[in-house]
Amino acid sequence: TSISRFNVEKIDYVIPQEPKMFDKILRLSKWKGSFDWFKHSNNVKKNASYVVVGRRFRPNSKNTHHFAFFSKNKVLAPDTFKILDFGNKDDAMYQTLILNSSITLANIVLFREQTTGGFTDIMESELVSFDIFNLKNLNIKQKEKLKKLFMRLSDEKFPSIMEQYVTNHKNRRDLDVTILEILGLDSSKINKFLDKLYPAIF
Repeated sequence: TSISRFNVEKIDYVIPQEPKMFDKILRLSKWKGSFDWFKHSNNVKKNASYVVVGRRFRPNSKNTHHFAFFSKNKVLAPDTFKILDFGNKDDAMYQTLILNSSITLANIVLFREQTTGGFTDIMESELVSFDIFNLKNLNIKQKEKLKKLFMRLSDEKFPSIMEQYVTNHKNRRDLDVTILEILGLDSSKINKFLDKLYPAIF
């Protein structure tokens, strides 16, 4: 919670190799038995990815700022997230943008289970129904536009998702307008569309 940037390369705290004085750490912890560093290291490599998305979180919490998080150096996430494998950094970067767009937020509202209270519990069966870019259909100019958007927004601190919609936040608007332009919506209609969508998502 409280991660206000969607670029998270500076907050991955997984230790892949045995640190000094590990025996002392083990004694002070509640871990039972020995710790298999070879197995742990292999699990880190296998489960690390460029993009993770929230599985269980409260979309209306003041501590929830984004749905998808990116790192150019692969990160390992706890089980409250799902890992997504997009193959390379650039593809992952483009997909992070659309996964943080209002298109995805609308999907979260539509697909979230009604039995989990205010929390989402997004399963694979729902995640595969979400919209992402067909990267084969993006031309060089569109990819360059997305890259510039990512560079501009990746280190920006966003307010909570709820506040983004209430205040018509500039970064939220820039993200959505660019995504909809890339998808081919008529520029003259995008703002009118978002003016109706934001209150609906809120």
